[in-house]
Amino acid sequence: MAFDQGLADRIRRALETRADVEEKHMFGGVAFMVRDHMCCGVVQSSLMVRIDPDASDHLLRDPNVRSMDVTGRPMRGFLFVDGVETDASLLEWLDRAVAYAETMPMNGVNGGGDEMEAMNANATGGGDELGGGDDMMDQPMDPMMPGGGGGGGGGRRRTAVRRVVRKKKAAKKRSARKRVAKRVAKRGVKRRARRVAKRGAKRAAKRVGRGVRRAVRKAGRTVRRKRRAVRRTKRAVRRTVRKKK
Repeated sequence: MAFDQGLADRIRRALETRADVEEKHMFGGVAFMVRDHMCCGVVQSSLMVRIDPDASDHLLRDPNVRSMDVTGRPMRGFLFVDGVETDASLLEWLDRAVAYAETMPMNGVNGGGDEMEAMNANATGGGDELGGGDDMMDQPMDPMMPGGGGGGGGGRRRTAVRRVVRKKKAAKKRSARKRVAKRVAKRGVKRRARRVAKRGAKRAAKRVGRGVRRAVRKAGRTVRRKRRAVRRTKRAVRRTVRKKK
C-alpha cells in the first residue's frame, strides 16, 4: 500500500541525528523505532505518533488528530495526525513522540519482553514488536479497516473479546428489560389498588345509601302505624260516647 514518501523523508531528516532510530515497514507504511520502541511513522498520508496516553485525550481535541483504530477500537497513546505541512508542526509532534519513547527502558536493557502490549492487546498477537514478525510488517494494512492484518492468535483474541462484549450487551439488555418489567408491574399494582379503592368507596356509599333508605322506610312505617293507632283510638272513643247517649 502506498504511503506519503515525502512525509517519511521529512521524518528521516528530523531524526537523522539520533543513533537509536530504526526504520521498519508495517501497516502498509513505515514506522520509526526509537530505543527499540514504536515512536512515529507514516500510514497512507497521515503521521502516526505514539505519545503519553494520559495526554492523548487533550490532544484529540485538535480536529486534525484522531485515534489509531486499526482494530476498530481506539488504542490509547497512538494517534494519526493530519495537516503537518510545516516543519514546525511536524517537529512539535515528533518531539512529543521522542520524549515519550525516551521515558521507556530500552528493550535490550530489561531483557526484551513484549514492549507493544497495548497494541498487541488491541490489534494482533505473535512474535515481534507488533506480533507477527517482518512478514506481518510487510503486509499492507488499512488503518481505517477494523481487524486488518495480524496473526491467528490476535484473531482468536479479538473473537473472544467480541464474544465478551456481546455477552455484556446482552446482560445489559436483560437487566434493562427486567427494570422495565418491574416498573410496569408496579404501575399495574398501583392501578389495581386505585381501582379496588374506588370500587370499595362506591360499594360503601351504596351500602350507606341502602341503610339510609331502609331507615327512612322504617321511620315511615312507624309513623303510619302510629297514625292508624290514633285513628282506631278515636273511633273507639266515638263509639263509647254514642253508646252512653
